Amino acid sequence: MTRPLTYYILFLAVTSLSVAMMVLAPFSLFAQQPKVTSLTLISGTASPSSKELAQHLSRRLPELLKKPVNLKSLPSGTGVPAAGLLTQAPADGSTLGILPLEASITRILTQSTPYLASELTGLLILYEEPYALIASSHAPFDNLSQLAAQAQKTPLTLGYNSPTGLSLPILQALSVSKQMGFELKAKFSNALTPESLINDSNIDLMLVPLSETFGLLQKGVKVVAVLADDFQRQCAPNIESLSDLGLKIEIHNFTAIYGPAFLPLRLSADALDHMLDLLNTPEASAIMERGCLTRTDYNSISSPIALAQQYEAHKNLLKSLGMDN
Repeated sequence: MTRPLTYYILFLAVTSLSVAMMVLAPFSLFAQQPKVTSLTLISGTASPSSKELAQHLSRRLPELLKKPVNLKSLPSGTGVPAAGLLTQAPADGSTLGILPLEASITRILTQSTPYLASELTGLLILYEEPYALIASSHAPFDNLSQLAAQAQKTPLTLGYNSPTGLSLPILQALSVSKQMGFELKAKFSNALTPESLINDSNIDLMLVPLSETFGLLQKGVKVVAVLADDFQRQCAPNIESLSDLGLKIEIHNFTAIYGPAFLPLRLSADALDHMLDLLNTPEASAIMERGCLTRTDYNSISSPIALAQQYEAHKNLLKSLGMDN
């Protein structure tokens, strides 16, 4: 073998090895990890209690993580903008989001979101926030069974005022009506509020977080159903759960910790473990009880699987409702 040919083969071997090391470096156990000196939490939750819980986490985490934690809390109902900000953050564990599940599945409801679901990494389910189906006190039904019977006689309209279109709770209500064999017509109404529902002749029902129903009962509004398998009974003591009625909830209104796309779990593992611990503190339990937030049993291993399953469940539900265009 001539010397030039030997040098050429050696050059190719060294070059190939260098390229292989570059490609495999991110997966190496010995790869240098980015040094993160602070954590930013982007919160896009809606209800007062969910915001209070985000503040509780950001207040207690610095002591446990031994570094500053900055909470960026967006106004109510801004899960999509919060998720958009999160997708622009580096995947180094420095930024996490506290987002409703709806923020990650909105893309399959509307094409107007500035990001894809694949640009978010689901990490840890924190809790479920039940929604209540409410009606005017003048409505000729008091529970879900009576509502179903009434809907067989007269079509009922479910109003919503979500600026992004159909929301997750609306899909929950449509799923329940489908299981019970009656039809609800979803209608957008920009000015719709629980108070306006009382005198609105065009809207029969609307959805609100269960925690918001406390102040509505004295204003001529009644809770017809809670869209959850189970919930804290003190929040609606006289309302049956869907499981009591033999119904299965297909989609859940989870709030979870998300990261940017391709965020390795190891870069957020400490923060997730500490968040789980903080959710079990008396202070967090009191916040969740006041806000009717239901704690889940998911951890950092089971949560990504459950969130992926929820995404598929939403797609399947939309298809079964003929809304997958």
